[in-house]
Amino acid sequence: MPLFKCDCGVIENTAVSKYWHRKSKGEQPLCSQCAGGEWHGRFPRQTPEELGMIEGEDGFYYKPAELAPGGSLTHVTRPKVAAVS
Repeated sequence: MPLFKCDCGVIENTAVSKYWHRKSKGEQPLCSQCAGGEWHGRFPRQTPEELGMIEGEDGFYYKPAELAPGGSLTHVTRPKVAAVS
């Protein structure tokens, strides 16, 4: 499932938040805690930076290997910012 960064800075899964519902209503997608007051507890509250994740051009977050040349998701999106050599 796609991962996104909430306004509070934590990474959240679109499937355990109301991401798609809020998005369809033109509202800002939020993590479960920001939207409902309580974290779902399915995984720890962490930032993408703590997890070493990078943002794709589609706005979702991925493990670097997924978006590296030949990675499993390079057909879906590319890194938002090119890697610095």
